[in-house]
Amino acid sequence: MPEKVTRFCPLEGKASKNVQWDEDSVEYLPANPVRIAFVLVVHGRASRQLQRMFKAIYHRDHFYYIHVDERSNYLHRQVLQFARQYSNVRVTPWRMATIWGGASLLTTYLQSMRDLLEMPDWPWDFFINLSAADYPIRSEWSTSATVVPWEASESDSSM
Repeated sequence: MPEKVTRFCPLEGKASKNVQWDEDSVEYLPANPVRIAFVLVVHGRASRQLQRMFKAIYHRDHFYYIHVDERSNYLHRQVLQFARQYSNVRVTPWRMATIWGGASLLTTYLQSMRDLLEMPDWPWDFFINLSAADYPIRSEWSTSATVVPWEASESDSSM
């Protein structure tokens, strides 16, 4: 990681209109020691919000399984189109009408975990659930680095 990130804004603390996102940076990411399966449960019409969150957590070594609420047809079409761009992104073939804090949300997560366990081509180590309203406070790299000690302690204790 660089010691200092260059700024485009001449005034400290002010927003810059010249922020440049490196869309191709995905190709240059180092390999991760662990693989995380992210389950994204989304609803509504906020496809741009989902894309911002996805960009913050994306790494080519992780897996992304997206469930779109049964009542969100517009978002479902957007997500299907979006998922075609990545080999490590899949959309659930089933949809449920979920209610925040309700049993349907738990059922959605449990079914997603079942699906992930039945995907032999996705060898994930950890599971993280997010909604489109979530935004990570840690970078993808920091999250991966945080779970590495857990993986080491789990493998050591099984010997």
